[in-house]
Amino acid sequence: MTPKVSLIVPVYNVEKYLERCVESILVQSYKNLEIVLVDDGSTDNSGQICDKYKLKDERIAVIHKENGGLSSARNAGIENSHGEYLGFVDSDDLIEPLMIEKMINKMQNDGSQICCCGRFDIYGEKKVAGLCPLQTETVKAENALIKLLCEKECDVSCCDKIFCKTLFDGIGFPIGEINEDAGVIHLLFSKAEKISFVAERFYNYVHHKNSITSTSFNEGKLVVVKHAKAIKEFVLEKYPSLKDNAESFYVRKLMDVCILINLANRKTRKRYKKLYAKIIKEIKPLKQFLGRAEKLKYIFLRIKVYFLVKPIIMKAKIRKGKKIR
Repeated sequence: MTPKVSLIVPVYNVEKYLERCVESILVQSYKNLEIVLVDDGSTDNSGQICDKYKLKDERIAVIHKENGGLSSARNAGIENSHGEYLGFVDSDDLIEPLMIEKMINKMQNDGSQICCCGRFDIYGEKKVAGLCPLQTETVKAENALIKLLCEKECDVSCCDKIFCKTLFDGIGFPIGEINEDAGVIHLLFSKAEKISFVAERFYNYVHHKNSITSTSFNEGKLVVVKHAKAIKEFVLEKYPSLKDNAESFYVRKLMDVCILINLANRKTRKRYKKLYAKIIKEIKPLKQFLGRAEKLKYIFLRIKVYFLVKPIIMKAKIRKGKKIR
């Protein structure tokens, strides 16, 4: 008998997108699913849409709770799930019909506890190739962590992965923080004996805002650095041979914060001028851990013109349908 897979879908004020998300799950070729819709205190019609689907398909369970954020919703879903395996789908995203079947088959055949696939980035009507494993394979945790730290075949996102539920024993998503996946993914990888990779893109990450030319920044987003530092320290302690990979990962996250500030509006850039300068200074001695393209990016950040370059690069990649990193 095929094992049950619980797909946890946190829901908050997404009435415009929720139905197409749920429909992409219902048409999965893999049928032994439990679909846990966690209504996280929605104030629009999202909760009613969840209840409608519960009546439509017996595989759907609905949790209504007070608003607590994405991590709180995911944790509630985990606690109330009954499958041997867990997956996470954001309520405005979509998954391809063969996703669960292909990934569970790989895990069952190879005895792995995590499976990672590739994804697409959706910008309006444009579907752009995102991160994807280079080959279908199963590796040990240390080798999988190298891929995670390099961010060329997979990253910290939990949405393009399937997990054995037992990995979450004693592990929960951090409450009240963004970038919550980065708070747990290294712990989950470390607990797994084997991790599989499927070289196909099954997850569709939908971008709604025009992030090509502008973005926002606030101090809450510094949690990106906090999580990156925790991951680096964890890796240095448990896998010291991966020091260069851990340092490279950390310095790229520092650069990501600088990018957010540099792409923000002029008022925001001025407000965080000192913070920006502090992070740029911290990056300087770590440049040795950056690749050639990343070093060039650092130069644009150092002279504070990355916001002029980024839109040109993004628009060109989206127009050509190339992978965005």
